Amino acid sequence: MAYLVCIRSTRGYQGYTGPGWRGFCMVPLNHAFDHNNLTEDCQVPELLQSSGLIDTRIQGFENQAAEIQKQLNRSIWNGNMTQRNSTSALGNSFSKTLLWEIGRAGESTKTLFTQSLEKLVRSEINGFQTEQQARAMLAMDLMDRNLYERANDCRWWALTPVLAQALADPQAIDEALECLKHIQSLYTVYTNIVLLNRDGQIVCDSAEQVQASSVPLDTHWLKQTLQLKNQAHYCVSAFEPTALYQNRPTYIYSAAIFENPDSPSQAIGAIALVFDSEPQFEAILNESMGDSRHKAFAYIVDDKRNVISSTTHLYIDQGKLTLPLPIDSKFQKQKADLGYFELNGRLIAYGVCNSGAYREYKNAADCYQNDLQCVYGLDIGALKPETNEKAGEISFDEFRQADQKELRVDIASFRVGGHWYGIDSEDAVEAFLCREVVTMPNSPAWIAGTTLYKKEAITIVDISKVLAVDSAEHHAASQRQQMILLKTGGSQAKIALVVDELGEIPSLPVIALNESENLTTQGNIIQALVKTSNNLLVVLNTEQLLKQLEQGIKKAPQRTKGLFPEALAR
Repeated sequence: MAYLVCIRSTRGYQGYTGPGWRGFCMVPLNHAFDHNNLTEDCQVPELLQSSGLIDTRIQGFENQAAEIQKQLNRSIWNGNMTQRNSTSALGNSFSKTLLWEIGRAGESTKTLFTQSLEKLVRSEINGFQTEQQARAMLAMDLMDRNLYERANDCRWWALTPVLAQALADPQAIDEALECLKHIQSLYTVYTNIVLLNRDGQIVCDSAEQVQASSVPLDTHWLKQTLQLKNQAHYCVSAFEPTALYQNRPTYIYSAAIFENPDSPSQAIGAIALVFDSEPQFEAILNESMGDSRHKAFAYIVDDKRNVISSTTHLYIDQGKLTLPLPIDSKFQKQKADLGYFELNGRLIAYGVCNSGAYREYKNAADCYQNDLQCVYGLDIGALKPETNEKAGEISFDEFRQADQKELRVDIASFRVGGHWYGIDSEDAVEAFLCREVVTMPNSPAWIAGTTLYKKEAITIVDISKVLAVDSAEHHAASQRQQMILLKTGGSQAKIALVVDELGEIPSLPVIALNESENLTTQGNIIQALVKTSNNLLVVLNTEQLLKQLEQGIKKAPQRTKGLFPEALAR
């Protein structure tokens, strides 16, 4: 059996690298890339190219495949134009069928290629999701183990005899203070260790930041601690601001001190450990990110989405996390989840993990429970803006099986924005690719510019603006390079329509063209409608269209000087 193997040296944790061990992981190859998070039926989110973490080579392959298909469509389109006056013994019907089959084969190949690329994108998104989940699981494991040690520390140190002596004899307070200072010097996770008497008054503290006072601390956690009857028990404050931590929120771990630990009855005082939560939780979140080049953002939140710690201020409002994460009706310890969501036009991969129990800490028998969740998010990239221009596919298969003896007309179809249009193929010369269009000053908005094709000046007409089509593509003419050259008279201007996509040139029965007197909008440009099995084709009246375009071109101001007209003339 083949395995995927990874061997890694430690990065260390807060500077500690351990005894030099290395991690070794091996996964069967047939399971290594099993991802059930984005199923085959799940649509892959569309991202803007070169805007995020998806490998640009994948997007490059997709662009190449689309460009090849466009070239093939254009060749088939022009092939149909060439064959319409065929005098072959087989007639142009055979040629059209052959060209149609070639087109279908090309579309099938492109679909297969696109599906393969989508699988690669799906795998990348799954990888990002899994990475965030692994980070969240590691961070929550580190947090549970860290806080487990805090629960142990307070109970162990409450058994120190000198602390009980200081509570019984004020002359032993100095010795108790030195003991607390020594303990804190060995630990970096506490800002202060406080000794309190049975009345809740501070006797001494390791940081000497709090003056001994006859005013007791009026806190819920201290009252609970002084009521403990067993040295194995402990208390933890809520995550809230406290004067013991410069009025910042933190956890305080405490345990009762008994005069005789072997037979505890009534607490004579308590020890309280002020956890340095800010740097400790930040270190957990940052260290769990590892050395991945994908910089994520992370949070630790409670069951009400109050933020305990975070690596960013994003997506936090009044102390609460605002990310649109799924909410479970019941908290399940150590439950992990992953996924993605769309937020503010961005695709965010996320991983979450709930806190759990570690040994006796927060297990079913522990009186202390604190449900927390760790969240990691990764901005994958900007999403393509949604538009209304998805025209969908259009099929003319139903007309191929109809009676071939009935009167027919060849319609050259093309897409503009979110609609399919067509013109009589007799009114078109050919389709061509145009990457260089020169805009002309003082020209109407529907004139995209002028270009040279076969040494002739061609006026490029943005048909989307003539038809008032709401197209997100028409704002960048350089991205719309498919042109259809119209047939005009010798004295008329050469005109080409810029379109978004070339379609088929089907031979349609005349009866399929639904003409109506109601189709009189836009200056009688619309001639008929054709209802197909899956879409609607709008057939344009080319004669009326050309009349309006020529009138507009004649009215447009002409430049009599300049290099470009002279170059065209040459």
